[in-house]
Amino acid sequence: MDYGKFFPIIKYYEKVVIPMNPKRYHTKSDKMMVCPLHDDHDPSMGVIHSSKNGEIFHCFGCGRWGNVVDLHQGVTKRLKGRYISYDESLRDLCRLFNVNYDLVKDMEDKENRDSDIKREMALDEAISRFDISDFKELFLLGKLAGRGVGYFNNLMMVMVNAVKG
Repeated sequence: MDYGKFFPIIKYYEKVVIPMNPKRYHTKSDKMMVCPLHDDHDPSMGVIHSSKNGEIFHCFGCGRWGNVVDLHQGVTKRLKGRYISYDESLRDLCRLFNVNYDLVKDMEDKENRDSDIKREMALDEAISRFDISDFKELFLLGKLAGRGVGYFNNLMMVMVNAVKG
């Protein structure tokens, strides 16, 4: 979900990170900042707008990336010494930005339901195109990867259902 609609990363950084140590944490531009997740001195963390995931951060120094909820979890752990869950992080952000938590959760749930429906439709379509050459290739790949019996049972059931349909 694109939490940047509710809690833009740059605004979070200005509101939460910079006040912790204004001499150390600063922004180079509206998209680059000093990363609070590692011992950074020069701006190495950027904000990226992804069409699939919305607004995400990525640090070229430590390699961490994620949405603003992930960033808040990391900041809370590193700078405040507290471990918080993803949901606690989301609740904190709602409190900090004065956003209704239930509204955010409802949108998140709707997005997850829509995603589940799309995934199920794609799976149904893929299964309808499944044929013996796919079975053979997946069987051999499973053997090479040392997959367990459950993998082969599942593969066999997909093939049986494809033949029936």
